[in-house]
Amino acid sequence: MRANVWKIYLTLAVAVAATYFLVETTSLSKLVLYNGIGLSAVIAVLFGIWRNQPTNKKAWYLIAGSLASFLTADIVYYVLEIIHNEPPFPSIADAFYLGMYPVMILGMLSLLRTVSPGRDMAGLIDATLVAVATFAVLGILVMDTYITDADVTLLERLISIAYPVMDVALVAVAARLMAAVHLKQRTFVFMTIALLSLLVADTLYGVLGIAGTFTTGGPADAFWLGFYVLIATGALHPSMGDNLAARDSNLATITKPRLGLLFLVVTAVPLIDLLWGEPFDKLLTTVASMIMFSLVLVRLMGLMSVVQHKEKQARHDARHDALTGLANRVLFGERVESFVNQRKDGVVSVLFVDLDDFKFINDSLGHHVGDELLVAVAARLEDCVRTNDVVARLSGDEFAVLLESAVDRQDAVAVAQRVQDSLEDPVIIDDREIMISASVGIAVERRSNIERAETILRAADVAMYRAKSKGKGRFEFFEQGMHLEAIERLDLKTDLQVALERGQFELNYQPIVDMNTEKVRSVEALIRWNHPTRGYVLPDRFINLAEQTGQIVPIGRWVLREACNQVMRWRKEHPDTAPKGVAVNLSVRQLHDPKLLEDVADALSVSGLEPQALTLEITESMLIEETDRGSRALDQLKAMKVKIAIDDFGTGYSSLSYLRRFPVDTIKIDKSFVAEMETSPTSVALVRAVIDLAHSLEVATVAEGIETEDQKLQLSGLNCTYGQGYYFSRPMSAGAIDEKLVTAAKNAKARRHAPLDVEILDGLESTRDVVPQLGSLHSELGVPVMARTRWMETWASVYEEWEPMTVLVRERTTGRVEAAALLAHKEDGFGGHDIVAMGHGTIACTRFPSRSERASKLLTKGIKDRLSQFGKWTLHFQQLPEGDPVTKLLAQQLSNAEMTPDLWVPQVIFDDDSSLNDFLSRNMRRQIKKAWNRLATDGHRVEMKIARSEFEIMEVLPRIEEIHVERDHDTGRESDLDDPKVNELWKRLVLAHGASGQIEISTMLIDGEIAGFVIGIIDDDAYRVFDGHFNSEFHRYSPGRIIESAVLERAAVDARFRELDWMAGVAAEKILTSNHNEGRMQLVASSKANAKPAPKPIPDHAPNGADGKKEHAEVPVDTTRNGPKPKAAKKNSSVLLGDA
Repeated sequence: MRANVWKIYLTLAVAVAATYFLVETTSLSKLVLYNGIGLSAVIAVLFGIWRNQPTNKKAWYLIAGSLASFLTADIVYYVLEIIHNEPPFPSIADAFYLGMYPVMILGMLSLLRTVSPGRDMAGLIDATLVAVATFAVLGILVMDTYITDADVTLLERLISIAYPVMDVALVAVAARLMAAVHLKQRTFVFMTIALLSLLVADTLYGVLGIAGTFTTGGPADAFWLGFYVLIATGALHPSMGDNLAARDSNLATITKPRLGLLFLVVTAVPLIDLLWGEPFDKLLTTVASMIMFSLVLVRLMGLMSVVQHKEKQARHDARHDALTGLANRVLFGERVESFVNQRKDGVVSVLFVDLDDFKFINDSLGHHVGDELLVAVAARLEDCVRTNDVVARLSGDEFAVLLESAVDRQDAVAVAQRVQDSLEDPVIIDDREIMISASVGIAVERRSNIERAETILRAADVAMYRAKSKGKGRFEFFEQGMHLEAIERLDLKTDLQVALERGQFELNYQPIVDMNTEKVRSVEALIRWNHPTRGYVLPDRFINLAEQTGQIVPIGRWVLREACNQVMRWRKEHPDTAPKGVAVNLSVRQLHDPKLLEDVADALSVSGLEPQALTLEITESMLIEETDRGSRALDQLKAMKVKIAIDDFGTGYSSLSYLRRFPVDTIKIDKSFVAEMETSPTSVALVRAVIDLAHSLEVATVAEGIETEDQKLQLSGLNCTYGQGYYFSRPMSAGAIDEKLVTAAKNAKARRHAPLDVEILDGLESTRDVVPQLGSLHSELGVPVMARTRWMETWASVYEEWEPMTVLVRERTTGRVEAAALLAHKEDGFGGHDIVAMGHGTIACTRFPSRSERASKLLTKGIKDRLSQFGKWTLHFQQLPEGDPVTKLLAQQLSNAEMTPDLWVPQVIFDDDSSLNDFLSRNMRRQIKKAWNRLATDGHRVEMKIARSEFEIMEVLPRIEEIHVERDHDTGRESDLDDPKVNELWKRLVLAHGASGQIEISTMLIDGEIAGFVIGIIDDDAYRVFDGHFNSEFHRYSPGRIIESAVLERAAVDARFRELDWMAGVAAEKILTSNHNEGRMQLVASSKANAKPAPKPIPDHAPNGADGKKEHAEVPVDTTRNGPKPKAAKKNSSVLLGDA
């Protein structure tokens, strides 16, 4: 409705005006209809001010006041007409009529100051032209009669002349305003027509009045009414409230409409003089024509001056850089040509300067920062040269310097060094220090050898690329051999365009190996170009070219498809030995390619490879330099469940904050660090720091470039997850991998029938000699951490009264361990021996790992034979898994053997969509919520922290030991840690496994004080709760429940973990609504009937939960409810290529 008010008013006003002319003209019709329109116009302007809220209300109030003055004059005029039949002249009405003009002019000037506060010479000249022409026309038509008529009084003459003079002043101001304001704003279109209507009306009034034929109700009234209606319509139009849009106006610009208007104005004077002029009008028209000619001349002079200035500026701009003001490529070439042609002796020295990492700065900090940096660099370059030398900006971040003052290579070196030194100081932009460096190429050539300027510039460019390839912030001289390299690079670029369609690319594959088992986890796909004439072209010679030309996108698409298809072919042909996954490198262009997700999805769909088996590798510099776009792409890839790895970690900016921002699954440690590990303690420390960082971020590590056994052992000791390098295998073709897989399958088949031997090792030192082989066996068969050598060795170092003995089954030809039992014995004081599994106690986890049924039988026989050597013996094995084949055989074959249930281990099995609410009962969720509310109500500050590094664990361990003991004592019983040996074992286990990155201590702090803790063991894909207690001081806030649920939630959403268990039953049933249980058994046997009881279990802390109560197997655990569906057991994700 608001937009249509002006239309409604215009329609009604036109209708009333038409009625005015159609009905008989009477004093009443004039007073009511004519003045009614005038009154409506005043009201409409005031309404428009209220409704449209113009920026300059004062101007519009003045315009409304001018209309009110005009309306008052009309009313007075018609009243006088009624009284006197013929209104007297002059009268009071003339005062109001003439009063309208200055008020209207003031309003127009106020609008003009709003839109054009400065000086507008062009608009002023054009407005003056219009005013002079109008004055001349009105002088010919009207004013000459008033001046020469002897029958009028002086007052009548002055008032009569005042009307056209006021019209001229109003037209001049209106013309000035129209020159400054865009007529796209409809309000000012209406105002312009209204003022023209007023001018026509006043002119008609004067002409008809002189002729004695003027009467009210005639054509002049129509134009006066038009003045009223159009001003009001403009005020009601919505554009009245818009900000005034200024028109570009200067002496150098003249639009076609304005040119046409000026033509009409200038020709109107002689035309009117020709038609209606009198002899005495010649002076007026001559003076007016002279003034207008002068004004037009000034206008033309202004146009010519500005055009000349623009031509000069255009010539300058064509040869100079707009941003820095330096010479551009065109001017630089001209200067080089001129310098070469000056004389034939001497040398020409050119430097090509390219800023290092400018794109990263420009993209990450913004283009305005990049522009300011370029300006600063340009200034520094100019400071490095003499006044007659030339500095140019060629494009982007590329600069060139012509050293006219140089006489030899040393002068060029001096300038290049000054350039490098000048860029060492940071550039300050927006209070930020920005470091910059540059690669510089230098070309120095005798004048006589240079035919074209482009030749020496190209040579400097080639040298710059050589400098950049050798590292940043350095300079290189052009040598003739570089030209050949440049030509070869150009040829390669040409050949690269057709290499893909001609099938010249091949993929090689390098295994990525599990560091513990040395089994292949996956392979990395590495592209090779089999050129028809050059032979194999290595990636470092063509990948950059592919990036530059954009060919890397279709090439990368082919690599993705081929790699995924190849893995699936291997799986089909070699189901038992094929690698389970493949890693493919992504380039910067691919990361930016909008079709990347489509390409990945297509490769997976066509091949049938599951997304989790594909790893996409990006370099560290890509991760940092392409933060925003890279982050979006990686998040979308992760949503597809594709894995992400950072390649060459440590070689870029190594900004650790970026690692927390991106969905990274794997960090690949650069081979340069691995190569120096044997000789550089610093490199070892750096690698350890990266591995510790990866553990804290819960991502895997791959060490690249492993070439020696020592490197492999060092990395294994640092708990590096995977390895890659010539030590394990060089990159191989798909056919060579096929052969390895066939061989591996044959070896596996042969091994199943290979002869086996039993070996008995007595003492801890003997066992230590086979730790690496035991580690491989344990890792391959998924033995829990509590049954591995580090745990066993820690136990043996505390309980020294027990003598370790290890029973091994080895393959006779290779010596590989096929099965093992880690046992311990001691004299019982009655002439016999007690035998237990190493780690004996409720937190132990006895395992007899075996690769085959034959090995299990032979291990059982070995244990029996060793027991027979003791004569009298008593055996007690705890925490045996249900269904263990060696345990079953021992129970069947040992005398007086008895199998009984042992502790049940509560477990939570995670699926892909597990969340905390899947595992907590409604009552437990309510308790935890109330606890958090109490904490908030009481105003406590709560923090959750995780200690993972050795230092952090050692720092927090004494306090959590105190909390453990205090909580036990608060319940009125002795603490398990009161026993010195149990206490020592507890600490040594935590510290030993903390050093290998397998321990994390989660703590809940209330006002800075530890209120509860959970010690967790990270065991491959299992998270095991080793211990947990809470501080009794904060019992009302249920810190034990809160910290346990927090740990459970974190493990549930961590993709590394398939399960979580409470080991010996730490308070699990108190927080779980459903769970799964792993059944455990114990085996007791003796050499004769009625033997003494089995060895007493070593006391242990484990059953003490975070609530401080002991939880044993007798406590019922709810297994009847439907819990989350368990994942399928994770199969070993890698196999050895070769003799496994």
